[in-house]
Amino acid sequence: MAHFNTYQLTVKDIITETPEAVSLVFDNSKHKITYASGQFITLSFQINGQKVKRSYSLSSSAYVDSDLKVCVKSVENGLVSNHIIKNLKQGDVVEIDEPMGHIKVHPQSTPRHVILFAAGSGITPIISIIKTILAKEPQSKISLFYGNRTRHEIIYKKELELLQSQYPERFSIDMVLSKPDEYWVGFGGRINETLAVNLIKRKAALTAKQCEYYLCGPTGMMDDVLKALDLLEVPKNQIFKENFHIKEEDNAPQTPTTMSGKSKVKVIDGKKTYEFEVASNQTILEVAQKLGYNLPYSCQAGMCTACMGRCTTGKVRMSEADGLTDTEINQGYILTCVGHPETAEVVIEL
Repeated sequence: MAHFNTYQLTVKDIITETPEAVSLVFDNSKHKITYASGQFITLSFQINGQKVKRSYSLSSSAYVDSDLKVCVKSVENGLVSNHIIKNLKQGDVVEIDEPMGHIKVHPQSTPRHVILFAAGSGITPIISIIKTILAKEPQSKISLFYGNRTRHEIIYKKELELLQSQYPERFSIDMVLSKPDEYWVGFGGRINETLAVNLIKRKAALTAKQCEYYLCGPTGMMDDVLKALDLLEVPKNQIFKENFHIKEEDNAPQTPTTMSGKSKVKVIDGKKTYEFEVASNQTILEVAQKLGYNLPYSCQAGMCTACMGRCTTGKVRMSEADGLTDTEINQGYILTCVGHPETAEVVIEL
């Protein structure tokens, strides 16, 4: 079972960023929580008598900001995001899991050109990276390409423009709107493969293969940018991505694993054993939570590995596996939050 630290942090401030998004500022003076730019924290709430968790990327920088900050964007019918925006207030105390995530950007001594792609609320870990590099790497350059639907939905617009004015030789921003108004002078459309190639060539025509790339946003945008980077022959070890939008399942028909179309899943967690049925279009964690089983989890997006276990019987398909190494996957490790059973019987040891 995964073990991680939890903290009780006080909401120091709530800042309206757009009509649909707010920033939560947490007082970090007591615990002095350390983290790297690109990581996320998981917030826990009691809603309708149940404990629910959601993960949010840190938009603060440990090298610039004394407190922790995350951005929460309202999601239609979103249980937690709407609870936060409608009910949370300054002075409330929130339970927070320690920072996690495989993207960990720290200052380095070697100058670099970092190219960032973000869309919507995907700007949150990206702005943390920007602040860290600008403050601590005086020879490094940053190019940001940031997509939104309208100008009113641009999260951290004023903060980004202030940073650009402070570091005009080192930090450039190109914004892209899919629904621009008549006054918009930037790029129109969305960040797709063609636009990504053109944007990179504008900023790094001769050095694209030497740049570092960080991506965060909807799966479609990131897939297109990855295609562009592949076309430009950028080495994969220079590409880093964060995605809390789990990919849609393949449209190919699934072969029923049992007469009922469900698998018998057994999860062994220390001295506790849970047995239940899971359909191929459900995740193991999803069903366990509905049944009230207390399995470990945090991000629910296949990134933090808090729900990692080893499949000892049967087969599990993961819709997102960025949180695991190839070695771990080959050894049979899976993540229950994105794990779908593919055989009639599945046994997982946590």
